[in-house]
Amino acid sequence: MMENNGKKEKVLIIAYNGLGCSGVPHVIYDVVKNLSSKYDFDIVVFNNDNFYYERLIKEGIKNVSLIRIDEAPILSKNPLKILYYRFFKKNKVIMRQAKKIYKNNHYIAVHSFKEIFSWPYFKIAKKFGINTRIIHNTIDYARKKTLFGRLYFFINKQKTIKLSTQLVSVSNAAGKNAFNNRKFTTIHSTFDNSLYNTSISSPSKKTSFFQIGTFNSNKNQLFSIEVLYYLNLNRNDLYHLYLIGYENENGYESKLIKKINELSLSKNVHIIDGRLNPIHIIEKCYFSILPSLSEGASIVAVEAQACGRHVFASSSLPKDVDCGDISYIDLKDGASNWAKQIEHYLSSLSTQNKNSDLSEFLPDTFSSKIDKLYQGN
Repeated sequence: MMENNGKKEKVLIIAYNGLGCSGVPHVIYDVVKNLSSKYDFDIVVFNNDNFYYERLIKEGIKNVSLIRIDEAPILSKNPLKILYYRFFKKNKVIMRQAKKIYKNNHYIAVHSFKEIFSWPYFKIAKKFGINTRIIHNTIDYARKKTLFGRLYFFINKQKTIKLSTQLVSVSNAAGKNAFNNRKFTTIHSTFDNSLYNTSISSPSKKTSFFQIGTFNSNKNQLFSIEVLYYLNLNRNDLYHLYLIGYENENGYESKLIKKINELSLSKNVHIIDGRLNPIHIIEKCYFSILPSLSEGASIVAVEAQACGRHVFASSSLPKDVDCGDISYIDLKDGASNWAKQIEHYLSSLSTQNKNSDLSEFLPDTFSSKIDKLYQGN
């Protein structure tokens, strides 16, 4: 649908932070890439990491603009001042800046990846008559440890849900957790099926594997290194692990290097920059590992299956990303048991891979569902 003046309709996307090389920005990138022929996009960001924006520009997508918002971070350590800032000042600052954005633009929809902190943008959008306000959940929320944390979480969550017109999640499990039995739409994240597919050759040996994800405690690369250690015990033909990503938790990569050296695995662990195309690494590997502590969803699990690579994943990975080629193992079983189960699977494997049903993750399916949301359906 086009406006009367011939211009494309315009959508405002609210990022969680920025557009760096990680999961949520990748979903935003896919939205813009697959729907830029029909809509113009403004994206609100909160830092200067523009990896996926720069990729869109390089790919020739010009009808996307960034709007930087400064959330005026609190510098005080005084608990009362922090409380006042979080409940009052911060949201007032956001709503003042949101008013300026809406005043100067005409949007048919606001599509927020800001999770439970979306309500200030929705509140002002409602005042400006924007009737499509979408919260796009990508996180499987853990229970907050403190009473204050639970109260702060609850208040923001209730306000956001009340002001939303569409509740969306990347998986059924994450949506049930986020929206408390309210009706929501599951829209699985998509992938580039021209890049990730079974035309990628497989290695003759089964001894190389990979993990894709930002380097942090949740993605749990330290556990993957321990699995490698147990796989290589009493073996001549040693396994190799490729860790593809970059650090987004201060000091975590140093912990990885320390663990690698402690276990004498410097020749068997390869750290690869996740901002580069990973296909040449996937070609070397026979399977993938995903021992995450928590996952809303995981498009890298889908991409691995699309390439015919079996995935060994923790039980935190939602079952609806299993396209037919995932083995789930509980983290409580320990790294040694993971190694045993991996070796058992590989030794009993009669065929290279199963046929994966990827239909729910294809770009056409994804873009069609997002388009319906924007049109208020």
